[in-house]
Amino acid sequence: MYWDPITEDPMDTFAPKFHRLREYCVKWVTPPCMDHDVQYESMKKYPNKARGSDNQSAKEFIGYPRICREAQCSAMQEAYNLFVVPHQLLLTLSACMGKPGGGTRTIGLTPMWHRCFGKFDTTVSDWEATHTQPYDKAGKGKSALTTASLLNLKAEVAMVLGMSLVSAFHDVKKFFDSIDLDILLEAVMREDFPKGTFVLAIAQHLAPRLLMLSGFVGTPKMLHHLFGLVVLWLLPLLEFIIWKSSLKLRMITLRLTLTCI
Repeated sequence: MYWDPITEDPMDTFAPKFHRLREYCVKWVTPPCMDHDVQYESMKKYPNKARGSDNQSAKEFIGYPRICREAQCSAMQEAYNLFVVPHQLLLTLSACMGKPGGGTRTIGLTPMWHRCFGKFDTTVSDWEATHTQPYDKAGKGKSALTTASLLNLKAEVAMVLGMSLVSAFHDVKKFFDSIDLDILLEAVMREDFPKGTFVLAIAQHLAPRLLMLSGFVGTPKMLHHLFGLVVLWLLPLLEFIIWKSSLKLRMITLRLTLTCI
């Protein structure tokens, strides 16, 4: 099982392993490059104007004098050289919004620096390119419309031939809320997932959350799991380990079938 509802505080077991992984990254992993020119071009192309806990937008950053931009990039580079997130950025704003069908949901507003780092970092996309499976229709350069059209075509052909078409959908409730951090960390080590990116992403996404509603804010809360945030950098890893676990299940089923025969 790669997911299990959290019943205990995972920090007792996860924190020591995470600190050891960060120390490994400092010694052996090349840190992200926070070069001024790279950051400047990245933020010029960043369209989102929503502010995070750093109260700074990409548009404001590119409007600063170069000497100010270089100072910020230098500070971030020093932090990333140690694979840590500056404590000034360790806060995620959770904006509470309504749903069209009723109820509420939250949107995590991470600091602008963290979002732009995700835009220019290619370590995860490079890893994903070598681990994507043929059946995976969600990802860079793939079309959901094409996939839906092919499914409709199969349904029409089946109807003409007098056959039936069955589709099975598995909806996992609160998918990211139930990720076990210890199991996730083991998967990172086993599958050679980019460790430096993982350390920085988890450090930011386990930061305190501040709920916002109609201009009012609550008090920061520590949540020791990935509640309410879809960590896009981890999606390729999650899809890959689900695939591997399904292969194990198929092998067990096959062995049971052969045994019965």
